[in-house]
Amino acid sequence: MIYMREKNYQKSVYAHQQVTLFSPKDSEAFYNLGLAQNSLGASESAEASYKRALEIKPEFWQAHYNLATIYKETNRCGAAVTHYEASVDYAPNSADAHYGLGTALFRLRKLALALESFNNAAHLRENFDLAISGQGQILMAKGLHKEGLEKLKSADGVIRFDLESGMTIV
Repeated sequence: MIYMREKNYQKSVYAHQQVTLFSPKDSEAFYNLGLAQNSLGASESAEASYKRALEIKPEFWQAHYNLATIYKETNRCGAAVTHYEASVDYAPNSADAHYGLGTALFRLRKLALALESFNNAAHLRENFDLAISGQGQILMAKGLHKEGLEKLKSADGVIRFDLESGMTIV
């Protein structure tokens, strides 16, 4: 809707709430409501909206992706992995979905699986510095310092991934 493009998230929430009242089976309306709520910092409400969108349309990969991101940001990485995996299953060519899965797996210390996800993301998007940095951080954590440093340098060496928080630091 126009309110989202104008970054008027409060009006967007109201408008999408109205749509969901009149079209309670409209997965897109619930998804867009979640986007607006999340933009306002109302992650609990956004979570509920994304879940409702998925009840209506279980293959809605973007709703899985955004729900997974909320879970990761609130330290529920097991649930994040589940939804990032669904996102990858429904959108196997999404570099962002593979990267998100890699970050959640990295936080769970599942380094081999995280590396595979970062590799997939880097393969799908040329010069994907965040994925390349993730590869480098994992190689460093595995004691492969030379290879890890090469990856980090190829990602301009300024992007770091904090293993504790799972957040990318620029």
